[in-house]
Amino acid sequence: CTFLVVWVSLEFSQLKKNMFFSSACIISTIALAQLASLWTFTSPIGEPLSVRLIQGNFEQSLKFNPKSIEEQFGFYTNAIESQSADLIITPETAYPWPQSNLPAGLLGSLQQFSTNTSSNVLLGLIGEISGSTGVKYTNRALGLSPNAPSYQYDKSHLVPFGEFIPPGFHWFVNAFHVPMSDFARGTLDQAPFSIIRSGKESIHAAITICYEDVFGGELASRIDQSSKPVNLLINMTNLAWFGDSQAPAQQLRLSQLRSLETGLPALRATNTGITAALGPDGKVLSQLGEFTQGALSLKIQAYSGKTPYVIWGNAPILSLSCLLLILGLIRHKRN
Repeated sequence: CTFLVVWVSLEFSQLKKNMFFSSACIISTIALAQLASLWTFTSPIGEPLSVRLIQGNFEQSLKFNPKSIEEQFGFYTNAIESQSADLIITPETAYPWPQSNLPAGLLGSLQQFSTNTSSNVLLGLIGEISGSTGVKYTNRALGLSPNAPSYQYDKSHLVPFGEFIPPGFHWFVNAFHVPMSDFARGTLDQAPFSIIRSGKESIHAAITICYEDVFGGELASRIDQSSKPVNLLINMTNLAWFGDSQAPAQQLRLSQLRSLETGLPALRATNTGITAALGPDGKVLSQLGEFTQGALSLKIQAYSGKTPYVIWGNAPILSLSCLLLILGLIRHKRN
């Protein structure tokens, strides 16, 4: 989009020099953009999923407060178990505690709920990885499915100072007492989450955590190289850090772009908003208001197929940009 805007602006500046050619370029670009919106590369698959997206609305100052953690555990556990659905999603770090330190029986109880009600549940929590240097923490999405092993996705793109400490800056983080500020990275080739439905074909979802959905090319590559066909996008996030600002609306728009690029519907489960469901065309199907506590219940249709962007990524537009730069240099030398 940025490329087209700059190109059209350039042609406008050239109107006086070459009226016919510049006008033709502008009209062709607008016509092509309109036609592109009519092309579809993905199609519905299976029956719609019943979904519940839970929004806790816990202030960031309370997020890792020991006195508030028990309240968060209680809210999310009760919200999950209050009603079954094909898919239930909590926000990023909804359970703000290392996985091994969660209350005894919590995960077992939620797994039993999943099996008894045929519900797939995605939990945001703090994961743990044991290595030669000891235990490292991760920003994790833990998936529980009926009669199936648990699934895990560990965030790959970490936020500087909030989730990892750049070399030489430990003093900065220590000064501000930032909790859980040095996570381990997940790999870029993690498998999608399989949503199991009795007697029906499983649906596979690509997961991103927090601002990972900013990286459209990376997400497209994950989908293209996935071991299972991806039918749905899921983003789990906590934007309580930003308070009452434009950040939630901006990230929602970024999620809309990811749906447009991939031709896949998207689900966003957030702590303070904006929790929403998006269609494969990027349009908002349903949403919860900011700074409210509750659950968004809806039906969403999964899709199959790959768009050109998923297959080729940014390569075509980068190649075209380089070509035009070369042509511009040639024209400049001639003049």
